[in-house]
Amino acid sequence: MRGELLVLGSFGAYPEAGNGTAGYLLTAGSFRLLLDAGSGVLRELLQTHRYEDVSACILSHYHFDHAADLGPLLYAQQLLRERKSLPPFAVYVPREPEGAASPYVGIPGTEVHLYAEDEVRTIGPWRVRFRRTQHSVPAFAVRLELDDLHVVYTADAAYADDLVAFARGASLLLADAFFYAGEEDKASARGHMTSRQAGRLAREAGVRTLVLTHLPHEGIPVLLVEEAKAEFPGEVLLASPGLRIPLS
Repeated sequence: MRGELLVLGSFGAYPEAGNGTAGYLLTAGSFRLLLDAGSGVLRELLQTHRYEDVSACILSHYHFDHAADLGPLLYAQQLLRERKSLPPFAVYVPREPEGAASPYVGIPGTEVHLYAEDEVRTIGPWRVRFRRTQHSVPAFAVRLELDDLHVVYTADAAYADDLVAFARGASLLLADAFFYAGEEDKASARGHMTSRQAGRLAREAGVRTLVLTHLPHEGIPVLLVEEAKAEFPGEVLLASPGLRIPLS
């Protein structure tokens, strides 16, 4: 195993008891990268890790269910650096909308890096690229590459052909599945995917493993997996807090 993805929260919109919103800890060697910091993510993180264990953070967009815990995370990193000699904590946030990053700029101990579509960044051991998605605000899918290990996170995204190209050949695809099959029109209007569209994306992109996340609060979640499997013949997992996915 060369890495691991730990799910810290998998609901869309708002948390419930026992499960927060978007947050995923990607580990490669000693480098731990937090993808999004939604509501309840820090509480789940602290079940198994310390704040100082997190090396950096990428924010896909500024909606509260992806960013609610980012401010407290940066405050924690600030206070840690008042007690310990640690390098600045790096957070990568979208350049758009203009000014949206301002609450995080100037927090002692934090380095804010603004990114835009198609930029390439080196973050720890990862080569990272970003692709703007079809969503209600500027939002960005993230592709992380380490040799032949490729992880793609759609963030909030409607199904689109350019997203297929962006996810092509990924070892693991972490995909928005906020709606059930049959709700495609509603999903597209809201800038999200159905479970079936997530399965189609995984199949057309030729990925190895599909993880459904940004889950709806209603219905029977196991149906999301069955619906995705109707499109995608590979492994399909349902994200839940504490789920650990080995990456090789």
